[in-house]
Amino acid sequence: MTVGGSDAGLRVYAWEPFGKHAIITATLAGTMLRLKTPRLDRFEANQEIAVGIDPEGIVLFDGNTRRAI
Repeated sequence: MTVGGSDAGLRVYAWEPFGKHAIITATLAGTMLRLKTPRLDRFEANQEIAVGIDPEGIVLFDGNTRRAI
């Protein structure tokens, strides 16, 4: 995933640093997403960001069981 690309516009809900990675919680079309990213710049709530997503790195989870699909 690259932050600053032009594939999808997301609105940041929260940015949480975890060592060399960060978790960005964001919304896209009313859906909440969590993205694990390299720890780049700091992001603020309500900031709109553009991201490029590599389909090979996507992991989906069942909303009820919270298990990977």
